[in-house]
Amino acid sequence: AAAVQPPGAVARVAAVLGRTARRALRKGLSRDQWGIALAFGDDVCLDPARAQLILPPPDRFWADPMVWPAGQDGWWVFIEEVLYAEGRGTLQALRVHRDGRWEAPVPVMARPWHLSYPFLFWWDGALWMVPESGANRRVELYRCTRLPDRWEKFTDLLTDIDLVDATLFAHDGRWWLLGNVSEPGADKHDELHAFHAPSPLGPWTPHAANPVVADARVARPAGPVFERDGHLLRPAQVCVPEYGHALVLRRIEKLTTEEYVERTERRIDPGWLPGIACVHTLSHEAGLTAFDFLIRRSRLLPPPAALRRAVLHGGGEERCDMPRAEVPR
Repeated sequence: AAAVQPPGAVARVAAVLGRTARRALRKGLSRDQWGIALAFGDDVCLDPARAQLILPPPDRFWADPMVWPAGQDGWWVFIEEVLYAEGRGTLQALRVHRDGRWEAPVPVMARPWHLSYPFLFWWDGALWMVPESGANRRVELYRCTRLPDRWEKFTDLLTDIDLVDATLFAHDGRWWLLGNVSEPGADKHDELHAFHAPSPLGPWTPHAANPVVADARVARPAGPVFERDGHLLRPAQVCVPEYGHALVLRRIEKLTTEEYVERTERRIDPGWLPGIACVHTLSHEAGLTAFDFLIRRSRLLPPPAALRRAVLHGGGEERCDMPRAEVPR
């Protein structure tokens, strides 16, 4: 006779099958899509409910916004763009004007491997970018020769490493690089590693306490480190219960070559408008704070009315001819 399964085992199998069926149904009826949220004001905005939204065309998503000033006429917002049909990230830049108008993205960088998280910083009289290129097992440094779309490869900061979301900043006379490191097949959300160097060019030395954070709820970087009220705050992703679910601000309380201590100071959750399911990046330059947000966009219906009312007008599907500016600071 066939063995009788205990009730607990049957219930677990039924639960797994139910979750699988719900995920399949959800994917059949909707598609996860990241968009950009913008909050105008000199101080960093920590309340995305104040933001207005940019929804990309339905065949792609825009994420990982990084803000950079564009002179008197507003800002460039560098983003990751993924066309669903291609499935590989490239870097683009949107021109955002001070009156809230925005122009369609212009191409910035594409490589045979996935690119995302276009981290920007100013150093030695130039604008630099460290795009996330963990699929190439390198941390690459580019220098801007014309804003926003001309970048030359300068050097590799780290090689033979799967490091995502590299985030650089200067503190106490040294440069620091934070990013999540994983071995092949391991989760990229779990372990934050730190490196230090005398300059952004290196040589980069692993922190003595690596991984300095081992917790998927607070490890993965979510934007540039910034100073507020005399404290360093590190935006971090909450990757529980899913990737990029929410943001936390982690106050860095001790940072030396031997010690690293941080604690959560604030949490920023999704759901400030109906349909917003995730928020996982925060970037600020004077006058503009950018978030990203995820909606599960119906294949049959338009986005909820509250989302549509919050959308900024501009862009469109056609590329815009935009004057190229010199690198400002």
